Order: sequence, then structure tokens, then C-alpha cells
Amino acid sequence: METLNSIWSTDFTINLLAGFTELLLIFIIKLIREILIKKLTLYNRKRYLYDKRYIVLVQCIIAIFTAMLFLYFNYDSLTKRGVFILMALLCTILCILILKETFKFWNLGLSHIASQIAIDTYSIAFKSTNRSFYLVGTNAYSFSNLLEFEHMLKRIRESSGDVKLLLADPNSVGLVEAASNRGVRENLYENQARLSLGQIIFLKRKLGINIEVRMYNARTIDELPIFRAMFLDEQYCVASISVYGRADNGKYFPQIFAKNNSMQNKISKTMYNIVYRYFRSLWNNSLQISTVTENELFEYWTKHALIINKENE
Repeated sequence: METLNSIWSTDFTINLLAGFTELLLIFIIKLIREILIKKLTLYNRKRYLYDKRYIVLVQCIIAIFTAMLFLYFNYDSLTKRGVFILMALLCTILCILILKETFKFWNLGLSHIASQIAIDTYSIAFKSTNRSFYLVGTNAYSFSNLLEFEHMLKRIRESSGDVKLLLADPNSVGLVEAASNRGVRENLYENQARLSLGQIIFLKRKLGINIEVRMYNARTIDELPIFRAMFLDEQYCVASISVYGRADNGKYFPQIFAKNNSMQNKISKTMYNIVYRYFRSLWNNSLQISTVTENELFEYWTKHALIINKENE
């Protein structure tokens, strides 16, 4: 039976150095990961979006380097050396296969895919935006009263950027149908749309920022948008499938984070461009003036904001 000393190198100094080196490598890997996350942030805040692609690449390189270093410090016998060489080769092949599959996502411009929509998605997105913000959705009820949304609008105003919101007309019949299918009162989505639009008008007047809001009139539930999507600084897109008539509103469906790879030749094949073209198509065919006026929405918000908030608590 082999002793512990026969399994590893007989030179105690080399083994000790190898152990410390491997511990140091683990620390370096974690340190590099944290540095990369901070360097690749879209906005330097406590919570942020980041591009995971470079982190995966660096971790694969470090894994190969660690295997080679482990081989170097355990070269006492030819047999063991062959085992370690095989381990290093298997590790290298595994990393290559991982990178090969990952590159398929990179070519589509995908930075990250979440299994479900994060609770603080809007807050993270708003903290990550400085120059422009585009959105397509049903209404702005989920985020219009967030403090992060107001702070984002201030930064966009200071950078002379633009804000475009594509939302449902409060009088859309499709909103009534969606509420009915979900089993809630029929005017719930209509009230949420009016309230959130009134909040946006309030912020627009308060901050003196040009917020361009367009509305689509969904005559049926099938005419409501397929995606809810946000475009941050024309660099990143956060999108998920819109599901109507479910109690969870589709929040347990996957969410994608796509990057605008403008340097690529085939931009039309990136996920960012696909979703953005969908947004532009809806935007160009939407109404600049809805069936309700800006003053009517603002008055509704002024009168009913507190009442509706209490009803939904």
C-alpha cells in the first residue's frame, strides 16, 4: 500500500510550495473574477449588469494554467507524469468544448440568460443606464414610481439623451381581456396604465426632460406585445416573453441579456438587433396621440394615485 509520501512528490519542499501555489491560484481566480465584474459594469453601483463572457474565458484559461502547474510540481515519476498530462489534456479539451458552446451564444450577442425574471430587474437596469432608455411593455406600473427610475431620468437629461416608452393605450380592449383571463377585475390594467402614465407625466414636468411616449391600441389580447424589453444606452437589451392571463404575469419565464455587437458584420442576426427591430416596428406603427390627453392622465394620477395604491396593497 502506497503511503502519502509515495503518492505525492518525495520532495517535501516542492510539495509544500505546490500546495501554497494552488491556494494562491484559488485566491487569484476569485480576485480576478471580482475585478472583471467591477470593470465590466455598465454603471458603477452596488447592483449592476455585467458581461459574463470575458469571465468565462478567463476562468477557462486559469483552469488550464492550474492543471499545467499541478503537473509541473508533480513530475517525480514517468507514470504519474503521464496521469497528470492526461488530466491536463482532459481539462484543456473540456475548456475548449465549453468555449465552443459559449461562442454560439456570443455570436448571437447573448451576455446572460436567467431562468426567470429577477425581482429587482428594473432597479438594476435603471442604475446601469446613463444616456438613453427605450422600453416596450404593457404599462409602466411596475417601475414608474421607483426612485431609481427618477435618478436615471436625471442622468439622461444631463447627458442630453432620450427616453422612449411604448405602452398600451389605457382604453385598449386587450387589457380588459387580459385582466379577465387572469381572473382579476377588468379595469385593473386600465387603471394601472392610467396611473403609471400620470406618474411619467409628473416626472416629465418635474425634471424638465423630454420623455416621448407612444401608445398602441390592442383590440384583442393577441395584439399586445410579444416581448417586454428595455434598451439601455443602446448597448444592452433586457427582454422576456410577455404572458397574459397568468397569475404570475410570466415572471417565471426566462430573461435574456443581449449586447449590441455593432462591430460585427452580421448585426441583423444578433438577438439585440432582432428585438430592437421588433421595437422599432411597433414604435413606427404606434399612435403619437392616444385616446386620452396628457392633462386627463395627469389629473387621474393626481386624484387616484393614493386610492389605487391602497387597493393593491
